[in-house]
Amino acid sequence: VVLAVSLAIQLAVWPWKTPAVNLVDGTITLLLVFVIATASAFVPAASGATKDVFVGVSLGFMSLLFLCLGVMLVMVVLALISRGPMGSAQELSVLTLGKGPDLAVLASRFRDMSDVGTQMSHTDLIRTLE
Repeated sequence: VVLAVSLAIQLAVWPWKTPAVNLVDGTITLLLVFVIATASAFVPAASGATKDVFVGVSLGFMSLLFLCLGVMLVMVVLALISRGPMGSAQELSVLTLGKGPDLAVLASRFRDMSDVGTQMSHTDLIRTLE
C-alpha cells in the first residue's frame, strides 16, 4: 500500500529533472509492487507446478527491475556528463524524451502572450489565471 501511494504521488508530481528518469523510477516502483505481490504467494509455502510458475514470474519481474535500474544508471551518468542548461536545445534528447520547441517559435509565442497580457485589465487577467 505504501509503495502504491508513493507511486501515485510520484507519477502526479514527477520530481526528477527529466521525464525519462521519472518514467524509469515509476516503472521501478511498479515492478517492486509486482515483486512483493508475487513473493507473497510464497508465504504459505507453494509447491509443485504452482511454485514453478511463481518462481518464473518472480524471476521475470526481478529481471525487469534490474534492467530498469541499469537504464536509470545510464541516464544518470548521461545527465552528469551532459552539462547543457536544463530544458535547453543543448540537452540530450534521450533525457527529455524529445527535442524542445524551436526557440524562434517559442519566443514569438511568449511575445504574443505578453502583448495580450499587457492589454488586459487587472480583473480580466486575474479571471484568466483562475
